[in-house]
Amino acid sequence: MAAGPSPHPVDNRPAAPHQPPIRWVKRGIEATVLAVVLLAFGQTLSDAARGLSASPLRPSLPVAVLSALVYAASMLPISLYWRRVLAAWGQPAAPGPVLRAYYMGNLGKYVPGKAMVVVLRTRAVRALGGQTAPIAASVFVETLTLMAVGGVLAGLLLLVPGLAMEQPWWTKLLAFGLAVGSAGPICPPVMNRLIAFIQRRRNPDQAEPPRLTWRLFSVGWLAAAASWVGMALSLWLAVRSVVDTFPPSGVNLLACLLAVTLPVVAGFLSLIPGGLLVRDGLMVALLAPAAGPEPALAATVLVRLAWIGSEALVCGILAAAGVARRSQ
Repeated sequence: MAAGPSPHPVDNRPAAPHQPPIRWVKRGIEATVLAVVLLAFGQTLSDAARGLSASPLRPSLPVAVLSALVYAASMLPISLYWRRVLAAWGQPAAPGPVLRAYYMGNLGKYVPGKAMVVVLRTRAVRALGGQTAPIAASVFVETLTLMAVGGVLAGLLLLVPGLAMEQPWWTKLLAFGLAVGSAGPICPPVMNRLIAFIQRRRNPDQAEPPRLTWRLFSVGWLAAAASWVGMALSLWLAVRSVVDTFPPSGVNLLACLLAVTLPVVAGFLSLIPGGLLVRDGLMVALLAPAAGPEPALAATVLVRLAWIGSEALVCGILAAAGVARRSQ
């Protein structure tokens, strides 16, 4: 009697190699990114603390804390502008998660290349259901708007006779180059072509690329100007914390605005983590005529420490709030 077919046929094909679950791969990448950001952030914080301890001037702690708080608040206008761009382009724009993504993304500027800012913010908003290309483009729009307004303000400030006379000639040339180089790409006709070009390469099937309107462009410039004024006030408080003979006069406040805009924009374009050395050296040079060499140096180191500390504090608060909300 012939045997019938086996009810359980044997599969002689070689077993496929074990593939790790994709979620563990993602978590590994996320952990690596977080470690790189925290290491770079910690190194910058350590360098600033050592620089401050080497200064003969001792800052007033309450005024230094106020400087840090003012800086944290100064980022609010430009972060809300980013949220407005996201909403205009049909991306998730809930205030809490977007602000958390913005401030958390600021930590990425301490990693070489500055691309980590885009990665962190894009990943955070994409997790809310957004699309990668429009989110990444919105980050570029926000960042370039802030830098463009800073470059233009620096150029205008160097036309003020009281400030221009005290600054070397090369600062005027640098400010002009930064103003033109940073303001050109953010103009809507140029930016819209750039966005469309990137989208055609990354996602050619999407029908209509997001567009930067002149109205949105104008709102961004107002928001960026407000943020720069807040940063200048933070710097003035840092100077005031190390020397009490620096009154809030118009000349001193404009000097602080110049000492913030030009160095920060130049530091951004240098691609050095946090603009280190480039930003600090320029800030000391631009602030020294108004505040004096030693106070300018001490205030520059202090303001870096205050800004880093405020970013760490805000990120910690927002992260804790996010965890508490998810656990409810």
